[in-house]
This record gives sequence, C-alpha cells and structure tokens, in this order.
Amino acid sequence: MRNIAARILNKKVEKFKVTGSTRKGNKPKSTLPNRSEVTKFIAEAKSRQEFMPPFGKYVDKVKAEPLHVTNNAWHWFMLVFSIVIQYTNKSQLRSATALSDLPSSSTLIIFFECLKVLG
Repeated sequence: MRNIAARILNKKVEKFKVTGSTRKGNKPKSTLPNRSEVTKFIAEAKSRQEFMPPFGKYVDKVKAEPLHVTNNAWHWFMLVFSIVIQYTNKSQLRSATALSDLPSSSTLIIFFECLKVLG
C-alpha cells in the first residue's frame, strides 16, 4: 500500500516540476519552480522522497555482508572502549599490573563486568 502512495506522490512531484501546480485548472507558471519550491512541496506532502527508488522492491531483499557487520561491531566496540579508558582513573591504570589490581568501582572493571554478563 505504501508503494502505491509513493508512486502517486512521485507523479504529483513530477507534475509540479513541469507545471508548477498540482491542481487541475490552474494555469502553469511562466517559469518552472525552483529547487526550494520543489522541496517545500515534497515536505508539505510529509515525504522525503522525490523519486521512486531505482531498485524498488529489491532493496528490501538486500542482506548486509557479515564482514561489514563485523567491522561495524569492532568500530563501535573500540569507540566505547576509548570512552571507558578516558573515564578510568589514570593513576590507577599506571600503578596496576593486572586487571585484578584495579578497584571494583573502576570504570574499566565495570565495563568488563558488563561484557561478561552480556556475553
């Protein structure tokens, strides 16, 4: 159903680009609407889409490759880990030779405990 509504809206947008109007009986503007008028028209229709997607129904069938998912997961892990390290007491990190030397209230220990529970 959404696909039909999108097609109808796209036809209206195309008509607006050519005539400057969507209502029947209105005289077309002497000049074509500029880009801001077109985007305003699309926004008033509560849409973000000017064109039908070129791949249509096939986009819903696309699967992400596992390598990209893994890379993204490591990226987010390293980002969170860097934030945890930033909030960990630096003097405690310098004096510790093992994780067991850090207090249980340390941000780094809390992070690893969360990983242990999740994982």
